[in-house]
Formats: sequence, C-alpha cells, structure tokens
Amino acid sequence: MMASRIGSRWQLDSGTCNGAPSTLLILFRAGPETFRTGWFVESLLTELVVALVMRTQRPFFRSRPGTLLLASTLVLIVIAFAIPSLPFADVFRFVRLSGALLGTIALIRALYVGATELQKKWFYRDTRRARDAGGLSV
Repeated sequence: MMASRIGSRWQLDSGTCNGAPSTLLILFRAGPETFRTGWFVESLLTELVVALVMRTQRPFFRSRPGTLLLASTLVLIVIAFAIPSLPFADVFRFVRLSGALLGTIALIRALYVGATELQKKWFYRDTRRARDAGGLSV
C-alpha cells in the first residue's frame, strides 16, 4: 500500500487496505514520522511472527520452534519495540510511539497471526485432499 499526503490529509493509493497503515493514518492521524516509525515496527513484527507461523503445518503454538529461532525472535521483537526510543532513532527519523499505538499494532499483528493460521489450515487441508485424490504428487 502506498500513502501520500495531499494537503492536510493522507491519501491511500491502493485498493487493498492493510490494517496497521490504515490505522496509523485514520485512527491515530499519524504524521510522516509517526507513520514511518509505526510502519517499521509493524513490518518487522509481521516478518518475525510469520516466520514462526509458517515453519510448520501444525498450529504454531503446538509446535515449539528451535531454541535459537525462538530466542532470536523474542529478542528481535523487544528490539523492534525499543528502536524508536533509542538515542539513534532520529537518524531514521523515528519518533516514540504512544502506548495506545504500540498496543494497537500488537493487536493487529495478533489478528494477522490468527488469519495466517486459518489460511494455513485451509491450505494444508486442501493439499491433503488433492494428494489423497491422486491429483497432487509431493
């Protein structure tokens, strides 16, 4: 999704609307710095949690990842939330995000994980059906 500023309003330039960027613009009326920072945190969290979800056919919470993967993911999640508050954050033109905004981003990512798990379940169910019917060789 692309966002651009037109006067005092933000214009969403895509027909699809991802939850976090839309929330940043519409609900929190984020300016460029807050939008940039929120998008960074949200994107990094997405990559981290999707890696945990997609690594197994089973629900991610029923399949413990390797210790290194789990530990590095948890450390990076903490870092993702901390970067906007670190002294060098202004190099990237990041700003501190409010607790409400961070909580909203975390909630949106949790919903995203749920949707990804559901989609994964449907995918593997359909893949098993096709394989059992002889239409798919793996």
